[in-house]
Amino acid sequence: MKTLQFNHKMLLSCCLVAFILIGCNSNPAESEEHKAMVETNDQMEEVHDNMEKEHADMEATHDEMMKAHAQLEEIPEMDSIHSAIRDKHDKMLKAHNEMLSQHKELLETHDELVAKHASGEVDMETMKEEHESMKSEHETMKEEHDQMMKDYETMKEEHDQMMEDHASTEATNEEM
Repeated sequence: MKTLQFNHKMLLSCCLVAFILIGCNSNPAESEEHKAMVETNDQMEEVHDNMEKEHADMEATHDEMMKAHAQLEEIPEMDSIHSAIRDKHDKMLKAHNEMLSQHKELLETHDELVAKHASGEVDMETMKEEHESMKSEHETMKEEHDQMMKDYETMKEEHDQMMEDHASTEATNEEM
């Protein structure tokens, strides 16, 4: 009988310890740090979507510029100005494409980190370190993108000025 009581007590003790261990081993996805990381990931995706939209706008503007410049290729002095702006814009589009690809890869890596942390595959410390590194990289890309958009606006102003100069030159030539 004593052995039976001992076995019951031992079984009860083991169950209690197991219950406590399982109960204390909370889901990493429920931690505040994980929730903050997911929120940051959502913000990064929103920034990326905005970058893609701005890139599509840049490409549309580029197409419009190329159509407007078709008539300028006949005029040697305008063609050289046009070529310089076109080359600048082509380089800008290429750099923007590369940045979007890098940012997309960063988001995919961040999504993987979120999933690994939620599954418990990555511990809290590793998650924090990698998250901060990715967040820093994202901020650098965002700053580069903002500068690229400023350069783009300047280039658009140069283009508009070139078109105004061309229209003015054309009007003067027609008056003569």
